[in-house]
Amino acid sequence: MTLTLTVLPNPTPNASPDPIELCDNADTTGDFDNGIASGFDPTVRDAEIIASEPDVSVAYYETPALAEGGVPGTEIVPPYTNTVPGSQTVYARVTRDTPPGVNPCHSVVPLQLVVSPLPDDTVEITDVTECQVPFTGADETILLQVKDQEVLALQDPEGDFEVHYFEDLAAAQAGDYSQDLAKDTPYAFGTGGTTLYVGIENL
Repeated sequence: MTLTLTVLPNPTPNASPDPIELCDNADTTGDFDNGIASGFDPTVRDAEIIASEPDVSVAYYETPALAEGGVPGTEIVPPYTNTVPGSQTVYARVTRDTPPGVNPCHSVVPLQLVVSPLPDDTVEITDVTECQVPFTGADETILLQVKDQEVLALQDPEGDFEVHYFEDLAAAQAGDYSQDLAKDTPYAFGTGGTTLYVGIENL
């Protein structure tokens, strides 16, 4: 009869994965301004955390104790809604899968979930009017970027925002930046008036 004693190394994951950021959304309460967002998927950081180490797997938990315990059924199941407004740390348990064991070797890594506030869209933007002397009826032009400072007047000066201009309301509401207008080239508008839609992106 023999007894084999073996010491195996713990996994060596990336201990500082990039945070996962979502904009504040309606979550389960319908509140867009409470620092809570639904739709977090911690598994998008699997590859970054594993860092190409073979024979390991990752599961995510709400607390260090749950991650250390690794009890089946206590894992975070995406899509996840954060429970701490603004920023919450969850924990990745990286487990060595081979050889299998009753108490497999593991390491625990923190992962930050960040909810970014929505930009303030209550600012009143002044219309643009150009006088033609003499009047010809020809189009006038504007560099749309000259309105950026006015659009961002109510935003946090410490924030990082990008202003987008659209001709199509649906594109603006969807945040389809492939349809935004170039801000640094002249945009032509005529005597009939042109309505544009403005979106603020929190970077």
